[in-house]
Amino acid sequence: MTNRFLAAAAVAVVAATAVTGCAQSSTASAQNIGSSASPDKTVTVFISGDTNVQNLWEKSLVPAFEKANPGYNVKVTLDLHGEHDAQTL
Repeated sequence: MTNRFLAAAAVAVVAATAVTGCAQSSTASAQNIGSSASPDKTVTVFISGDTNVQNLWEKSLVPAFEKANPGYNVKVTLDLHGEHDAQTL
């Protein structure tokens, strides 16, 4: 079950990266005009689970993603025990 969860988590990170890479707002374009350095980008991940799931994301997956993708920051928002899953979707 742990391997299945880790695979699902990895797919979620890859999907979040793909989506953020495809979307660029017009404000971001306007801010980059005349600037050689691109601003940092933030990916927000909404997860539902227990504190062990939060620890997995914050102590393992997020640092690995940020190390592999310089310039990206990941913000994890936890819905503890899925109490607000219906509202998040």
